[in-house]
Amino acid sequence: MIALHTGGSARIQTKLGDSWTEPSPPGQVFWIPADFHTVWRINGRLEFVAVHFGASALERIASAAGIGARELARLPFRPGFHDPFASSACATLAEEARRSGGGRAGFAELLAQTLGVYLAEYGNRDEGASELTEEFAGDLLEKTLSRIDASIATGVSVDELARSASMSSSGFARAFKRAVGVSPHRYLTTRRIEIAKHLLERTRFSIAEIALETGFSSQAHFTHRFRERVELTPRQYRQGLSR
Repeated sequence: MIALHTGGSARIQTKLGDSWTEPSPPGQVFWIPADFHTVWRINGRLEFVAVHFGASALERIASAAGIGARELARLPFRPGFHDPFASSACATLAEEARRSGGGRAGFAELLAQTLGVYLAEYGNRDEGASELTEEFAGDLLEKTLSRIDASIATGVSVDELARSASMSSSGFARAFKRAVGVSPHRYLTTRRIEIAKHLLERTRFSIAEIALETGFSSQAHFTHRFRERVELTPRQYRQGLSR
């Protein structure tokens, strides 16, 4: 199972051996192997998305990832890690599940399999979810990601983030990519697109207003980046929600 902590007031922890993990804020992903027993500590209201895979789906994922089904089953439990693609894919699958009708079932199945293959291929990375990197010890990564989220409209430079983390700019960029999987700039753009999708879905803001709210220099720039990531223009995305 793959789970995404989407919201609520809860900071969740899970037990690894004799100790508890650091509290996981909303936005973090969990890879939970089949038949793996987990113990959780949840303080407050929890909102999450869970993507379950049946036996046949796991066989297809293992085949596509180039590993055996048994090897896939032995991949370690990964608690509370940041991954923009996995987060976006889980959120999209939840949205597909809420849609009426099954016209896009094939798309959802393909996306779920792609997500499973993606995480299976990276399941043996040296930097574990609970370890991340030595450079981002403690709550430094969470503070960095919160700083980026707070700067969606105005933007924040790698130099500024590096100074806050007491690192050189180049060292910070390398450490961030090791911990999160993408560069700081790509992560910021991904978050902007995710927030833009939310605004397109839940508000009546114009596309120009959403471009401004999410920090894009112009409506044209926003439309270009949105189509690059979503394969639809913002207008097409919003129109598709009303069908």
